[in-house]
Amino acid sequence: MDKELKKAAADLKAEFNLGKNGITDTFLDSINKNLQAHSLTKIKCSLAEDKDALKYYAQEVAKELGATLVETRGYTFTLYKE
Repeated sequence: MDKELKKAAADLKAEFNLGKNGITDTFLDSINKNLQAHSLTKIKCSLAEDKDALKYYAQEVAKELGATLVETRGYTFTLYKE
């Protein structure tokens, strides 16, 4: 399943940008609604200064939403939720 999700994510464009406002309730609500409709979403992280920071933010968002972190690539990350 992991390979299938990564393949599906390759064609997605980032629909959300995690920027200067950080991880807010509004940001999480928007992503959660998108995940309910599509199960898979890609998020750009403008806050991340390096790969470690990106992974941190990605894991925090995934944890808050009860989603699975599919992958991090560049300054984007992909989440999946059934």
